[in-house]
Amino acid sequence: MRHVIFGSGINAFTIEKGLKSLGLTVEYGSWDEDREHNEEAVAFFTDEANLSRAMETRACRFEPEAFGFPVDDKLAFSRILASWGETVLAYAEMPPDDSEVSINPPFCIKARSSWIGSAKTPRGYVCRSREDMARAVRNIARLGWQPDGFFLQQYVEGPVENSFSVSGYFDARNPHRAATIVTRKLLGYHKEMTTGAVVQTLPDPADLVARTRAILTRADYTGPFEMEFLRDPQADRYYVLELNPRFWMQHGIFVDFHENAVIRRYVGADETGDWNPQAASAACLWISLEAVLVWMCKAEARQLSRFCGILKRSFRDGERLTVYPSPPKAVASLGRQILKRIGSPWRSGSRSIPGLPDLLHRRAGSR
Repeated sequence: MRHVIFGSGINAFTIEKGLKSLGLTVEYGSWDEDREHNEEAVAFFTDEANLSRAMETRACRFEPEAFGFPVDDKLAFSRILASWGETVLAYAEMPPDDSEVSINPPFCIKARSSWIGSAKTPRGYVCRSREDMARAVRNIARLGWQPDGFFLQQYVEGPVENSFSVSGYFDARNPHRAATIVTRKLLGYHKEMTTGAVVQTLPDPADLVARTRAILTRADYTGPFEMEFLRDPQADRYYVLELNPRFWMQHGIFVDFHENAVIRRYVGADETGDWNPQAASAACLWISLEAVLVWMCKAEARQLSRFCGILKRSFRDGERLTVYPSPPKAVASLGRQILKRIGSPWRSGSRSIPGLPDLLHRRAGSR
């Protein structure tokens, strides 16, 4: 049986590591090029674009095969959950002009889909005023995107630590196969609407696992997933943010600390009773080495200081930690990105490598 990874970056490296730990062979594929050769393949997806193509053709084995949400439509996801009585952030369609905005600022303008074709969409724009919204709309137009591909969503002010996830593997037909953990972001690649660069596992703070299981059961979902939540500290309320119906960036926590439980289930190598829910809440730390290298190249003193503080506390508390990807792959990945940007002129007085601020924003949005 062939095991083909469609994707790149930390996520793909983690899948490769997990498959090799099971003694399985690994290939990397391009969906458009390899589609006719995939009938006997087990496919592993790191993005919704390739997953959507697979769902259209059914040309290989993969999970999830189908479920009760659009694969990549955040507005539709919020609407469905709201109709089910779940707690979601206020949302609205993109208005024709800012005079018809139905959500009070702050709000964010988010792409409905993470991908349009093979192009990655912007992660989003935080708007605290009409001027912010006007700038965001101009930027969307400059990038060639259509306004109806975006929507408005309430934005909750606060630190990255208010971002939580329930992630793992779920089988709606055989719930005993579920393997889930709860994580919280401690540091992000950048300040707002950011991918987690350092995340920590922790005990479930507010029945997030039960809420996730109820949603996935109703959606008849089977496969790897990450369900994102956002905590509003003022109301002490946890909003469901979005579902990533695929392998997510930090699933190395399962590979290294939980006997590779997610990939074992994906390839059908799990056994009854091989998951210990109590062990899932034991604190551990996942670190993106790529993010740390970028902070060093950019001389991001504040991020590096916070990172060192987190490490110090983690060592003091005896937490387990894991770093992704491997140092050679992290250096090679960053080097390739720098070479692409090497033509950018040095800014006068700048201590950072040219192009890295823009690079950091783009890479954080590609996970």
